[in-house]
Amino acid sequence: MSSPDFRAFDSFEEMMEFMAVNEEAANEALAPEQQRVTYDDYWCRFYDIAARIVIFGHVTPLTYWDEMIANAKPGEDRDEWEYEKRQIQDSHLRGYMYGWCWSPLEPEGEPGSTHQANLWPIDQALYDAAKATHWNIDEMTESSKAMLQSAYSAWRAHMLRLTEVRDG
Repeated sequence: MSSPDFRAFDSFEEMMEFMAVNEEAANEALAPEQQRVTYDDYWCRFYDIAARIVIFGHVTPLTYWDEMIANAKPGEDRDEWEYEKRQIQDSHLRGYMYGWCWSPLEPEGEPGSTHQANLWPIDQALYDAAKATHWNIDEMTESSKAMLQSAYSAWRAHMLRLTEVRDG
């Protein structure tokens, strides 16, 4: 029995082709709001609506990498930081936003990349409101809940449009 989240491949090339095709499809299906997410922006991902789990994220600004390169101490490898910055920039151009993410499942946060297709932009005010409640959306103020509802409604409308186009 196979899981929808797991797929086996007969070769590395087959896996890379699958990933390229799906990345291209994801990028073509982005809403304009998703396309505009970039360095230093805030976003959320409606991860598990039934369990009321929303992931909140912040895209690491490029200035972070510049500071790491400029402030490398003797013995640290500036080339490694420059390489990492180039990798982040390349991934960014392909739709992967690198930064930190927080949720009730990971309240201390964790670094990683999230594709724009899996996120929805939010203002820093909403991010700050979620942070103040340790990422528990039920403890947010009514005005913050209204901001989150607005983001959810826009994301849901986009998802419904995608479904209509696919099933159309």
